[in-house]
Amino acid sequence: MAVPDKESFSGIRTFRVVLLGVEGVGKSSIYKRLQHDTFNGETVSSQEANDFTSQHRLPSGEEVNVQLWDTVGVERYRSLTQSYYAKAHAMVFVYSADNLLSLRGLKHSIEDAVAYGRKNALHLFVRNKIDLSSHENELVTDDEVKDFFQELRQEGFAAGGYDKRELPPYSTSAKTGEGVRNAMDDVIRRISELELNSATCSIQPSFHPSTESDVIVLGKTPTQPKRKWSCRWC
Repeated sequence: MAVPDKESFSGIRTFRVVLLGVEGVGKSSIYKRLQHDTFNGETVSSQEANDFTSQHRLPSGEEVNVQLWDTVGVERYRSLTQSYYAKAHAMVFVYSADNLLSLRGLKHSIEDAVAYGRKNALHLFVRNKIDLSSHENELVTDDEVKDFFQELRQEGFAAGGYDKRELPPYSTSAKTGEGVRNAMDDVIRRISELELNSATCSIQPSFHPSTESDVIVLGKTPTQPKRKWSCRWC
């Protein structure tokens, strides 16, 4: 299934971020936390990704559109995700803090991201569900995460930066909201810096299967739709 192209935002660059991970790690919860600042904990599965677009102002003063995709189980149909990899500026791999298999299950997505993604796309990791207590749950340890990245290095995935990675840069709780917006702000900052350094980002039409019309502000809770603002680190 190809990702459809829709309306463009004239003269405004679009940064595209895709959330990846096995079912149950909280991708949709992170997505809903960013979109509506809500949490319901439901597991959603679909054959088509959800998305919404927000406006963000860079430190330079330039306004960009940030398009966030939630793959909501599309990973089960690996052929469907290839078009999302090809268009994404950043791929955010999410695993659950209490599930080692969810970390190891990222390998298929990483393989596809390397095979089908943009050569200069960012590969970033999020440890979600940090609200879970270690007294009640067996949490993934730092050593287990380091071992996983070591395996990636040994298998030749240095192109994604795994040769330098030790631990995920982001820890979040979609349930409480902790770390979610800060993580997305930093992802956008990294994309901006990478695109500025490589000077390869061109103005492209935004595309999405949804009909979401409100502009959702990343970095703080919106009070009115379509409100423009300066981000917290400008």
